[in-house]
Amino acid sequence: MHVRAIVGDSGSGKTLLAEHLVAALVDKGQRVAYVKHAPHGFDPGKVGSDTWRVAQAGAAQCLVVGARGQTRVEHPADGSLGPEALMLGGLDADSILLEGFSSTAWPKIRVARRGAAPREVAPPVLHEVVCDEDGFAGAELRAALDSLLASTTQPSAPTVSVSADGQDIPVRGFAARALASTVRGLCTTLHGVHDPAELTISVRWPADEAGSDR
Repeated sequence: MHVRAIVGDSGSGKTLLAEHLVAALVDKGQRVAYVKHAPHGFDPGKVGSDTWRVAQAGAAQCLVVGARGQTRVEHPADGSLGPEALMLGGLDADSILLEGFSSTAWPKIRVARRGAAPREVAPPVLHEVVCDEDGFAGAELRAALDSLLASTTQPSAPTVSVSADGQDIPVRGFAARALASTVRGLCTTLHGVHDPAELTISVRWPADEAGSDR
């Protein structure tokens, strides 16, 4: 399973590129999953939304990760894939395309509008793509797809331990990589934290918040 992130500023063409790449990968016989980062919230199931567009392009599974880690399955519509699939590594795909997640360690394709400076993102960046007012040139799309197909190196697998109320929760595969990369990216923005080899975080909510929507 190969995981790649499409990153760039809002309105740069990330979803449009995801549509093209999903369609091309499906044409090559791959099963593709798409995970959208929506930190400002999302409108579940809306026709014409980013996840709807990518599902129409052929993605077999589409999820949205919103504020406070809320995850919602947008496709398949029958709900056969539970919301816990992301955290349990339950995505069934040959390739996973992430949209956003620019602070993680996943290999990235960076999108920028013609004439605009590329967004600063965490390395590695595998390929740069420029989007014009009319979209992407054919050569740009072919180069992006070739880069996607040629890159097979994954980050070294981290060891992730999660405990909830004293119960150990298994986290492996894609879930371990996604969780570790996200937490590391967030923590490196804190003063005094730089390129850590190990992170330990413990969170305890007040008793009067037990069971509340956190």
